[in-house]
Amino acid sequence: MEVWEAIVLGIVQGLTEFLPISSSGHLKAMREVLGFQELGLTFDVFVHLATLVAVVLYFWRDLVAIATGKVLWPVTVRLTIATAPIFLVGYLAESYLESLTAWAVVGGWVFSGIYLLLTRGLAGAGKYAEMSVAKALAVGLVQCVALFPGVSRSGSTITAGLWLGIERTEAARFSFLLAIPAILGASCYKGLQLFMDGGGAELFNTQLAIAMVASFVVGLVAIHCLLIVVRSNGFYRFAWYNFAAAGLFALYLWQSPAAPVEQDESASLPRPAAVQLTGGAVLTDED
Repeated sequence: MEVWEAIVLGIVQGLTEFLPISSSGHLKAMREVLGFQELGLTFDVFVHLATLVAVVLYFWRDLVAIATGKVLWPVTVRLTIATAPIFLVGYLAESYLESLTAWAVVGGWVFSGIYLLLTRGLAGAGKYAEMSVAKALAVGLVQCVALFPGVSRSGSTITAGLWLGIERTEAARFSFLLAIPAILGASCYKGLQLFMDGGGAELFNTQLAIAMVASFVVGLVAIHCLLIVVRSNGFYRFAWYNFAAAGLFALYLWQSPAAPVEQDESASLPRPAAVQLTGGAVLTDED
């Protein structure tokens, strides 16, 4: 991986991890369009850890207030309930999700655009610490949809919160707090896979460090900007980006030539002709 690739991928990861435009969709599209190589578990683990540090640092006051206040138990319970489904579904559907083609990203972006449009004008008054257990579970179930490439985790969870009557900023903050166990759990799971495969620290290099720094810095900016957009009732406008991305990527996939189908060399060899003789005997050219 070149240095410029590391910077680009770090920026994309930092932006798309928190903005409602799907990080998995963008990384898959970039591999298709720009020819970036599959970066594997090492890149995923370390760059996701960088975005995890970004969200923890940005919301450190919230985390301290939760840990030292009266809402520790209710918030912990709701975060746990909302996180459990994505761990279970992600584990069970891992093979299926990895088998999806690039066209799945197009479908995910279109779906994201539709549900983002439906958030226009929604303005609840509820607080995430006071939401019912059923509502927390509903947010968690909706978050599972973000396992599909092209569907944003932040977009799906903020949308769910708004539909359930949670105040805009509260819905966004709950979504970002929910990102902490989601990213941490995914990083630990992938990190374990990396360790079992014999990889790890020896694969860490300068390019990966650059990608982490870019992802961390851009992630902080993305979180701050998204909170401003959500507060001003502009969240639905990200729908147009998703529709545009889906259209452009679909056009690219439609115009790109299909990969040639490999044929068995033996299938192209001439086969001996058979000649039916009187009495049922069969002769071939080999005869």
